Amino acid sequence: MDQGLRDKLSGAIKLNGGIRSVAKRTGLNASNLSSWLKGRPTVSQEKIDGVLKEIGLPDLKPAEDYVHVWRIYQMSPETDDALFLYFPDGFKATHIRVVEPELREFVPPWGGNELFRERVAEFAFITDGNVRASLVVEKGWDSFMPPFQLATDPRVSERFKDVFIDDAASFNITNPSINEFDRILYKLEAPAKSGSLEEVLHTIFQEGIFYDEAVRRLKKK
Repeated sequence: MDQGLRDKLSGAIKLNGGIRSVAKRTGLNASNLSSWLKGRPTVSQEKIDGVLKEIGLPDLKPAEDYVHVWRIYQMSPETDDALFLYFPDGFKATHIRVVEPELREFVPPWGGNELFRERVAEFAFITDGNVRASLVVEKGWDSFMPPFQLATDPRVSERFKDVFIDDAASFNITNPSINEFDRILYKLEAPAKSGSLEEVLHTIFQEGIFYDEAVRRLKKK
């Protein structure tokens, strides 16, 4: 296995909890796994096969029979590259914010201030139509696309959606089944009614403006 692939696998391991977590779950010594990722022959192929299965890449092919669930503090070029082990032909990322009902009247643009961010939950649902993943980036979505190559990669498309907590009561966003994943995306892809809150939010995210300005522009249509 060449070093370039090992580097991508290092990113995939970070998406799946990190070296210590994956090593513990597969009965490996974390130092040995770390050394193997750097190119040293410290882990047998049988053990590596177990690691690949644990991170959802059996035989280096992405698992399609469940939703991959990833939680990471911050994206990096390494984890960006790792996404293409799961989605080699590209993917669509749907960014979802679950917002407290009392914040309906004030939803600042995406990547708003820290005080606002503490009051929402942020996810991305990622899919190519066959492989599905739910991703949490704890530092926030401004660290997910820019400044890394995902922001301009032609294989990647993205969109933003707000889901209010009272609307999302039946959603299992953090650890969805395949049926739940598809149902949530289907609901989010329903067209917004003209003048609806969803349309206002879409304008906010697209233009980088605040609520009052979005309403003013929509009224002028």
